[in-house]
Amino acid sequence: MEQILERLDGVRRHGKDKYMACCPVHQDKSPSMMVTDKGDKITMYCFSCGAKGPEIIKAIGLPTSVIFKDSGTFDKQSYILSKTETEDKMMIAVYDNAVNRGEVISHDDFRRYRLAKSREELRSEQA
Repeated sequence: MEQILERLDGVRRHGKDKYMACCPVHQDKSPSMMVTDKGDKITMYCFSCGAKGPEIIKAIGLPTSVIFKDSGTFDKQSYILSKTETEDKMMIAVYDNAVNRGEVISHDDFRRYRLAKSREELRSEQA
């Protein structure tokens, strides 16, 4: 957060973990941009020109990764597994019920079922 704030003009505190500053995207003269530390990421928005984090970061010459804390430790597989868990459980239950009722299973549904089962196995290995 400090490396962002030190590159902005007109910075002033605007509450806990919030700051107002001049927007570097449109060469603001008075603070119209909010910078908020949300714990895992830093959000930025200019109420005047509508610029958001990536545009603002580019304007002050920093890489976009600075707005994400621990951006080097992002685990894509764990993220996907957590986002698909509910859908996978539903797919497995629906598929199992259809098989138990003797319904004809389409090839696409079988592929979705196998994918859900493989992700379920990965989740159990991670636990």
